Amino acid sequence: MNFKVESFLSLLQKLKNIIFAVDKDLKIQFANENLCKELGIDNCFLVGEDIRNLLPPQIIQNYDIVPAINSVFESENGHEIYGATYSNSLSNKVIFLDIEMKRMGKERPLVLLIINDVTRRAKKEREFLLLFELVYLMLETKQLDKLSYLILTAVTAGHAFGFNRAFLLLVDQEKKFLKGSMGLGPTSNEEAREIWTQVSQKSLHDLLLMFNKLSSKEELPLFPLVEKLVYRMSSLPNFIKESIKKKKVIKATRWNEMIKKKKIFDILGVDEFIIIPLVSGDRTFGVIFADNIFTRAPITAENFEELNIFADYSSLAINRVLEYRRLENRKRELEEYQKLVNRLKDTLSFSEKLSTIGETVAYIAHEIRIPLSNIGGFASGILRKPDDLERVRKNAGIIADETKRLERLLDRSITFVKGPEINLNLENINDVMTDTLESMSNDFHEKDLTITKSLDANLPLIPIDRDRVKQAVLNILRNAVHATEKDGEISIKTTEEKDSIKIKIKDSGKGIAKEILPNIFNPFFSTRKRGLGLGLTITQKIVNAHGGYIKVESDVLKGTTFSIFLNKKKESKQVE
Repeated sequence: MNFKVESFLSLLQKLKNIIFAVDKDLKIQFANENLCKELGIDNCFLVGEDIRNLLPPQIIQNYDIVPAINSVFESENGHEIYGATYSNSLSNKVIFLDIEMKRMGKERPLVLLIINDVTRRAKKEREFLLLFELVYLMLETKQLDKLSYLILTAVTAGHAFGFNRAFLLLVDQEKKFLKGSMGLGPTSNEEAREIWTQVSQKSLHDLLLMFNKLSSKEELPLFPLVEKLVYRMSSLPNFIKESIKKKKVIKATRWNEMIKKKKIFDILGVDEFIIIPLVSGDRTFGVIFADNIFTRAPITAENFEELNIFADYSSLAINRVLEYRRLENRKRELEEYQKLVNRLKDTLSFSEKLSTIGETVAYIAHEIRIPLSNIGGFASGILRKPDDLERVRKNAGIIADETKRLERLLDRSITFVKGPEINLNLENINDVMTDTLESMSNDFHEKDLTITKSLDANLPLIPIDRDRVKQAVLNILRNAVHATEKDGEISIKTTEEKDSIKIKIKDSGKGIAKEILPNIFNPFFSTRKRGLGLGLTITQKIVNAHGGYIKVESDVLKGTTFSIFLNKKKESKQVE
């Protein structure tokens, strides 16, 4: 920047307004008296100077100053430019201008340029807009490092608070130390000019995207300096204590006699800096140090009010991110716990399977022992007296019965262990029920039981395995016969439900106690002395394999009702 432009900007910031009158050749023909007086001359040397040599090229190009002046000359209409922005990469400062143009005179027309420095007003407006933008971005940010970068960017960006550097110090988890976490800013004057030129036109959102390109905060140039900023919480310097206690931004200077230890000024390489406290309620999250090491611009209390508001929002955002991190850690712990629970369940399930297999083997061994003993005994009897044909026939009959008993036992055991194999065919469930009841007729007759049938004649054919369904119903009927006293009653009813066929088997027996009812389908659970406890387990497996389900209702001394629901559509599955 040339000397004339520097002088113009310096005077504008001091006078707050400057007035020029230029001719069609853009030569200055008049300047306000304050300007000349400030320069200390009677005849202002600016007269005859080209306006383009005074206004910053950035303003002339970005806001089309020359075409605007020419337009005012030609049309006689005025022209206004509000909030023209000039960024000085050397000072990391942004200047805001309002420029008003008016034509004056007819024979020798001139254009009057009224240039007002509105930086203070515009900065206030932008700072409040910045706070709104910050709040929005903070709400979106869930990573502590990303939030830290955003906070420090707001402190150092020229169109924000505009400090040269900023350092974030956070309280550790144990609340024993205040440690440097992140630093943002250049490390030299050359780097400062380069960075400030790059970021001057970027929004906070754009600047935040730059952080995404970093693999870690350690890549930031100031990180080696950040690592030196460590304090014990029990012995914080007075200036940090004061800022945290008052929850206010304060300025620390090397010349302040209250600050006994000056080491921090040597570490930062400055004579003054500010402390921004990050406190919410009674909880202290940390502090921010900010300085102007390169521009050496004096730190004033001009923006402290906005910085205090900014600190409040930043504290709330840090608290939110830390809570989010805590919940994420808790979530991960719960997920790990759930994985452990699932592993334990798998282990328990495997142990239960081993236990079930062991119980199955024990029961089968117990149940096989009696018929095998009988078979062995009666076979020996045949061998001893092979000529006694009557005895041989009697013993052979007993052996045949015991063999069938063994076959039934093995069939049940295999069905329980492997699960029933289902072969579906379209069948009339009423035929299956009639066939099943006929096979139980002797059992009914022995107890003089009354059998009531109510079979819906309009039922559709359904896909079932006839033999398996018969086996399932037989198991329920055998239990019903066992539970029902002599001269009792058993009723069988079939009906069509919405998507299924319902088989209802009701007895007038002694019923099942409430505390026992949840266990009746468990393997090896039986209330009979010689019961294997697999009948209802197998029944449930068969019904489930058909895609159906069973409901049980029971009242002690009144009886029990089993309701089997079988799908009308093909929906079978192999049960393990």
